[in-house]
Amino acid sequence: MTNPNTLICTSHDYTIGCLLGQGAYGQVFKGTFRKKVVAIKEMMFDRNYQYEYNCFKRETELLKILNHPNIVETLGIVDEPKSLVLIMEYIPFGSLRELIKNQELKKEMRIRVCYDISIALSYLHHLNIIHRDIKSGNVLLTTKKEYKSGIVAKLCDFESSCYEKDSIVDKKIGTPIYMPPEQWNSKRLTKESDIYSFGILCYECIDNHLPYDTLEFSNEWNIAMFVCQNKRLPKPKECDEYFWKIITGCWCNEPSQRISLLYLLI
Repeated sequence: MTNPNTLICTSHDYTIGCLLGQGAYGQVFKGTFRKKVVAIKEMMFDRNYQYEYNCFKRETELLKILNHPNIVETLGIVDEPKSLVLIMEYIPFGSLRELIKNQELKKEMRIRVCYDISIALSYLHHLNIIHRDIKSGNVLLTTKKEYKSGIVAKLCDFESSCYEKDSIVDKKIGTPIYMPPEQWNSKRLTKESDIYSFGILCYECIDNHLPYDTLEFSNEWNIAMFVCQNKRLPKPKECDEYFWKIITGCWCNEPSQRISLLYLLI
């Protein structure tokens, strides 16, 4: 099973424009591919960097099979000795993280984001794939006039993703404020680990603020101790009981007790 829209390309098939952003392993540019505006992710390493290249290969193998409206589409892959590139659909409105920093989210937008990402996660988990880095920076937003919220949320960045059976303890992955207790305790990640991170994402949407953004948690190990002692953030003022039940169900300390995505999609 492969995505028929994903092509194996060469470095001559696209042109690069302005820089959009930078991550741990690469830079993302606005560009063109087959007369279409796209996002181009250039890796800052080549095949000589074995660990990073293996991660790139794992990511591309997953991206070849992903085909879902709530996942950023990969249009092309370049795997050359000195050029490792992902060509992706261009999402003009940026990340959820940037939106939350700059404005108050309307209730309809908060609901839409949480619902869309739950659908994307359900799709991944059905394929036995775990994302392993669910966070607001990896949720991109585009417009959809047919929806009351006016937006669609799409999950992106599969650098850390893998099949659940291949998940091993890897301290290089994840983002501290979204990391579940089992990750802090150096245990392997599972689908339930994604559920925990999704709960923190929902909390961020409802609270319209980055979680743990206080002096008390300026050191990430303070977050680790707080989470591993089964302590959790307080209920946001604007959070209704339905959403609070979802959030608290997602971030249970014991993975087996976390809420099922099927519950969210009913």
